[in-house]
Amino acid sequence: MARDEFDKLQEISRLLKEAYDHYFQYEQHCKSSEGHITVDYGNLWERGESENLKIKGVEIYSYVFCREGRSQYFDSVDKALEIVREWHEDELSYDYNSSEEVESRWVMDEAAEEFFEELMSSGRLKVINLPAPNSDEGDVHGFPV
Repeated sequence: MARDEFDKLQEISRLLKEAYDHYFQYEQHCKSSEGHITVDYGNLWERGESENLKIKGVEIYSYVFCREGRSQYFDSVDKALEIVREWHEDELSYDYNSSEEVESRWVMDEAAEEFFEELMSSGRLKVINLPAPNSDEGDVHGFPV
């Protein structure tokens, strides 16, 4: 691998870390493979007997940032870096505390509360108190009926 490719992979890793750090200040949901970077050197015949491996592609798994599913394959380190720079810029410029974002969360919370109440009133969900382990107090649990 050429030194400049290594440096670009390092930059990809750094940019992803910064973007995730920003994201996780406000959001928590992601997948366990989040941020996985795979470097593709091709198959046995494509590599040949070369001692200087050439990168055929880069795949980045990001449930949070990928716009094309949960992972995205790039046919070069340069293309991967270009897209990760976009992800980074978009994430760091996103204001989770903007009035629009706060309003959106409020609307979603209200919809979830209405849905919960509908489930309860229809009898499709029953809430019961169960004793917590090592406690005399009950925990509230919802069970589908």
